[in-house]
Amino acid sequence: NVFTLNTAIAPSITTTSVNTMLVFAAAVDDVAVYRFTPPAGMTEDVDTNGSAAVTMAHVKKAAIGATGSKSAAISGGAAAANGAFLVALSPQ
Repeated sequence: NVFTLNTAIAPSITTTSVNTMLVFAAAVDDVAVYRFTPPAGMTEDVDTNGSAAVTMAHVKKAAIGATGSKSAAISGGAAAANGAFLVALSPQ
Protein backbone atom coordinates (compact mmCIF):
# COMPACT_ATOMS: atom_id res chain seq x y z
CA ASN A 1 0.00 0.00 0.00
CA VAL A 2 1.25 3.50 -0.81
CA PHE A 3 -0.17 6.52 0.98
CA THR A 4 0.68 10.15 1.59
CA LEU A 5 0.00 10.41 5.31
CA ASN A 6 1.87 10.68 8.57
CA THR A 7 1.13 6.99 9.14
CA ALA A 8 2.51 3.97 7.24
CA ILE A 9 -0.23 1.33 7.05
CA ALA A 10 0.31 -2.33 6.08
CA PRO A 11 -2.84 -4.29 5.25
CA SER A 12 -3.74 -7.48 7.09
CA ILE A 13 -2.37 -10.82 5.92
CA THR A 14 -3.39 -14.33 6.97
CA THR A 15 -0.91 -16.71 8.56
CA THR A 16 -1.19 -20.41 7.74
CA SER A 17 0.99 -21.91 10.48
CA VAL A 18 1.41 -21.42 14.22
CA ASN A 19 4.26 -19.44 15.78
CA THR A 20 5.06 -17.31 12.75
CA MET A 21 7.31 -14.27 12.91
CA LEU A 22 5.39 -11.28 11.62
CA VAL A 23 7.65 -8.64 10.04
CA PHE A 24 6.50 -5.07 9.30
CA ALA A 25 8.48 -2.88 6.90
CA ALA A 26 7.84 0.70 5.79
CA ALA A 27 9.63 3.50 3.97
CA VAL A 28 9.17 7.21 3.24
CA ASP A 29 10.34 8.44 -0.16
CA ASP A 30 11.95 11.67 1.01
CA VAL A 31 15.40 12.81 2.17
CA ALA A 32 14.02 14.66 5.22
CA VAL A 33 14.78 13.26 8.68
CA TYR A 34 11.77 11.07 9.46
CA ARG A 35 11.34 8.76 12.43
CA PHE A 36 8.88 5.93 12.90
CA THR A 37 6.99 4.73 15.96
CA PRO A 38 6.59 0.96 15.44
CA PRO A 39 3.17 -0.68 15.33
CA ALA A 40 1.68 -1.39 18.76
CA GLY A 41 3.04 -4.58 20.29
CA MET A 42 5.90 -4.89 17.79
CA THR A 43 9.64 -4.59 18.51
CA GLU A 44 11.46 -2.09 16.30
CA ASP A 45 14.56 -3.52 14.60
CA VAL A 46 15.49 -0.72 12.17
CA ASP A 47 14.73 3.02 11.99
CA THR A 48 17.14 4.73 9.62
CA ASN A 49 17.42 7.67 7.21
CA GLY A 50 19.32 8.19 4.00
CA SER A 51 17.86 8.77 0.57
CA ALA A 52 14.69 7.34 2.16
CA ALA A 53 13.59 6.66 5.73
CA VAL A 54 13.11 2.95 6.49
CA THR A 55 11.76 1.00 9.45
CA MET A 56 11.32 -2.68 10.28
CA ALA A 57 9.68 -4.29 13.31
CA HIS A 58 8.66 -7.80 14.34
CA VAL A 59 6.39 -9.78 16.65
CA LYS A 60 5.73 -13.49 17.15
CA LYS A 61 2.17 -14.54 16.22
CA ALA A 62 1.20 -17.78 17.93
CA ALA A 63 -2.17 -18.43 16.27
CA ILE A 64 -3.17 -19.02 12.65
CA GLY A 65 -5.36 -16.33 11.10
CA ALA A 66 -5.64 -12.71 10.07
CA THR A 67 -3.04 -10.35 11.49
CA GLY A 68 -5.09 -7.19 11.23
CA SER A 69 -3.57 -4.12 9.62
CA LYS A 70 -0.46 -2.66 11.28
CA SER A 71 0.50 0.99 11.28
CA ALA A 72 3.57 3.01 12.24
CA ALA A 73 3.38 6.72 13.03
CA ILE A 74 5.77 8.90 11.02
CA SER A 75 7.26 12.07 12.54
CA GLY A 76 9.88 14.62 11.55
CA GLY A 77 8.47 16.04 8.34
CA ALA A 78 5.41 16.86 6.30
CA ALA A 79 3.24 14.06 4.99
CA ALA A 80 5.18 12.28 2.23
CA ALA A 81 4.69 9.28 -0.04
CA ASN A 82 5.20 6.12 1.98
CA GLY A 83 4.52 2.43 1.73
CA ALA A 84 4.30 -0.48 4.16
CA PHE A 85 3.85 -4.25 4.09
CA LEU A 86 3.73 -7.32 6.32
CA VAL A 87 5.50 -10.65 5.84
CA ALA A 88 4.87 -13.82 7.86
CA LEU A 89 7.87 -16.12 8.32
CA SER A 90 7.05 -19.74 9.12
CA PRO A 91 9.20 -21.46 11.75
CA GLN A 92 9.46 -24.58 9.56
